[in-house]
Amino acid sequence: MSATAAASARQRRPLASGLILALPALAGVGFIAVFVAVALQRLGFPYELEWMEGGIVDAVTRVRHGQALYGPASVDYVPFIYPPLYLYVAAAFSAVLGPGYLPLRLVSWLAALGCIALCYAFVRREGGDRCSALTAAGLLAATYELSGAWLDLGRVDSLMLVLLLASFYGLRSARGTAGHVAAGLALCAAFYTKQVVLTMALPVCLYALLHGGRGGRMYVATAALATVGLLLVSELATSGLFRYYAFAVPARHSLEWPRWSRMFVEDLGKPLPIASALGLSSLASVFTELRGRARVGPRPAVLYACMLVGVLAGCWQSRLHLGGFRNVLIPAHALLAIGTGLALARAHGRIARLGTRPALAWAFALSGLVLAQLWMLRYDPAVHVPTAAHRRAVERLHARLRALPGRVLVPYHGQLAAGAGKPAHGHQMAITDLYRGGPREHDRFRRELKRAIAERRFGAIVLDGPRWERELLAGHYELAGPLLTPEVELGPASGLRTRPRLLFLPTRAGR
Repeated sequence: MSATAAASARQRRPLASGLILALPALAGVGFIAVFVAVALQRLGFPYELEWMEGGIVDAVTRVRHGQALYGPASVDYVPFIYPPLYLYVAAAFSAVLGPGYLPLRLVSWLAALGCIALCYAFVRREGGDRCSALTAAGLLAATYELSGAWLDLGRVDSLMLVLLLASFYGLRSARGTAGHVAAGLALCAAFYTKQVVLTMALPVCLYALLHGGRGGRMYVATAALATVGLLLVSELATSGLFRYYAFAVPARHSLEWPRWSRMFVEDLGKPLPIASALGLSSLASVFTELRGRARVGPRPAVLYACMLVGVLAGCWQSRLHLGGFRNVLIPAHALLAIGTGLALARAHGRIARLGTRPALAWAFALSGLVLAQLWMLRYDPAVHVPTAAHRRAVERLHARLRALPGRVLVPYHGQLAAGAGKPAHGHQMAITDLYRGGPREHDRFRRELKRAIAERRFGAIVLDGPRWERELLAGHYELAGPLLTPEVELGPASGLRTRPRLLFLPTRAGR
């Protein structure tokens, strides 16, 4: 639909039906406002909101101090399995804002806002009206709780997604060499933030080679050359350890094949039935329908289909991994939001050509469906906002750890020991990934941990549960009781809900 035709259609649309069609957009704006408000109250909270956040802060601290991110695993530090770009970006923000959680969350929050803006931009790019585009943007914001209240956490996901969407948008919109090169570099940056981008981008790269002309080939060549170049540099700089942690270790993780349908049925089908139906129905013919041309060729529609297939495949791959949490669904939520916006734009164009009564009937039906979908995604924002009680609970933990003698090992929570003036140690999630990844680093790390425990190097060990390395602790450390009495109740949390509970002290023979 041309700009003139779109303006003409809007003029013909009855005012009442236009107002009705605007209701989902208003609801979408409301969800965006709620997300912004919640994130602003979480940004500066000085303690972890998710059990791995502190470990990511520890890794960013290493970057700021010029220490290696990918080295031999040790009791003091175990590398995470992610590529390093998010850590470098967060370290740059940290250099200005200071250490802690704020720089990491700010990176993620700004990236999340960029994702919301790109959902709007994709719909507008294909000729969609503002109401459809705002609905798409609001739908992504509305999935905040559905994806684990993750968009503003100090984790890699939001930065990865904004780079991926920017790359796809650049491929769709670029007109010259510079634009396609920039889009290819954005794809490389997304991959260097999270490896699953390789799966998500493969169908789009195939589209670019077959249908994208010279610009598409430039896009793929730029992304491939930049990625291979960075991989070679990383390989040489880390003596192969980057490849080991980022690729060899995840490749050995178990897949939960018996739950192969979980993502499609439980994660997307049940909470997002209307968005899934609208999103899937729109992508095959959206370009032709929105432009209103009799025949334009299949290439743009194929691009959207490739985006959807690639993203769903990548999310499914991540969800199948043992321990894959709901945050891995965020890219699928974004693509379904875009697809929903495109379907609404097509429907709005058709409604504009109807008479007053049919237009009102269809406007009521369509807006009712979308509002029902948004209603299904409603949540209590207060649940995700940290409270003064949460802050006091962590301060009690810090005071207790500070009173313990010597080094204190707190494997499940990065930054908790550091906040009490104690040295940081390897995070349990990184250790678990290491154990799943085979014997290369696992055996050497376990020998070091066994030796440190046998030599009673720690004045205390604080655990979330009693089963941690029980055979190594036996004879060297004994349970001294709960860490705090009464036990603290931490506030809002995303991801695994766990807290430090048990205090182990050296056995009497070793004191």
